[in-house]
Amino acid sequence: MEYAIRTLEIELAKIEDAQRVEDRYSVYPEYRPAQIEWKAQMIELHKAINALRQYQQQVQADSVDTPHSLT
Repeated sequence: MEYAIRTLEIELAKIEDAQRVEDRYSVYPEYRPAQIEWKAQMIELHKAINALRQYQQQVQADSVDTPHSLT
């Protein structure tokens, strides 16, 4: 689970870095569609990361609530 979250965070960081470079150095309006696509990808990655974290927290909470056998 941690590996999946970290992988998504790395992908998100790559997109954010690319967008920063594009915002800083691009003066061409034809790059606008790429920026919109990056925003959409960033939103989807944030959603996926948050969903995985919520699932991970739920699994951890369930394991605490469930009594373990002492055999």
